[in-house]
Amino acid sequence: MKSLVATTLIASLAAAPAFAGVLFEPVPPEPVVAAPMAPLPPPLPIWTGGYAGAQIGWGRAEVENDIDISDDDVIGGFHAGYDFEVGGGFVVGGEVAYDRANMAPFGNGTTVEVDNVVRLTARAGYAFGNTLVYAKGGAAWIEGDVTVNGDSTSADDWGWVAGAGFEHRIAPRITAGVEGLYHRATSFDDFDLDVDVWSLQARISYRF
Repeated sequence: MKSLVATTLIASLAAAPAFAGVLFEPVPPEPVVAAPMAPLPPPLPIWTGGYAGAQIGWGRAEVENDIDISDDDVIGGFHAGYDFEVGGGFVVGGEVAYDRANMAPFGNGTTVEVDNVVRLTARAGYAFGNTLVYAKGGAAWIEGDVTVNGDSTSADDWGWVAGAGFEHRIAPRITAGVEGLYHRATSFDDFDLDVDVWSLQARISYRF
């Protein structure tokens, strides 16, 4: 009997380390799963490049000096230019534009018809993502007829133009906006008349 107890005790002691290994075997760590990356914001639009388009809106011609007369009409045409984004959201560029009008201020026997307006301008502005806000200025050529007491003469002259506007990108290559301008030609074609042309137009452009 004593021999059986001793044998059993020895067998139990011999098996203890094996059981201990099973009971205290370390649990492997769970794999670390990286959180999905947030999508990157879309890139800001690039304003550098050429563009061309059309404009149409309201125009007003005023004639000053010995007489003060004015007339309103639709004014519209085409434009083309090039912008360069210099960094930090600032944009500079140049533009040529043509407008056709039929404004004819009349008074005191004098009629001044404004038929064609051409502009050569520089512009500078700031881009807020898809929206560009700008100011512009340059030279303006105004052409038409001056009629005094029934005697009509073709007339044209160079003056200056200044204004401001904005355009918003409505598609990857299309922008739409609004622009207001003031043109002035003093002593129009050597007549003792100053001609002012105001315009407020909607614009649409295709950017290359």
